[in-house]
Amino acid sequence: MFSRYDRPVERPPASDPNRFRAAGMTSGGKRIAFLVGVVIALALPKRVDCGYPGADCKQIGGGKTCAPYEVEPLAFYLIEYVVGHDVGFAYSSGDDCH
Repeated sequence: MFSRYDRPVERPPASDPNRFRAAGMTSGGKRIAFLVGVVIALALPKRVDCGYPGADCKQIGGGKTCAPYEVEPLAFYLIEYVVGHDVGFAYSSGDDCH
């Protein structure tokens, strides 16, 4: 008896640059997958000292140097880098003393 699963699997040659692409994925599906990847990448956490990039806020107290920090999404870090001040959104915050 013949089964549709008995057919040999056709694999592209190793020299084919498109061998890792999903053959059944439509162009719309590729766009959606790309956008989901970008959103996930921009949501990754980034530690930022002093609240925003480029700020100088180290404090010396009790023989230790302390600086506030925030853990915020990469998208907000990029916005703060361009704008030059704290936007005010963070996953968490605290003080880092050495």
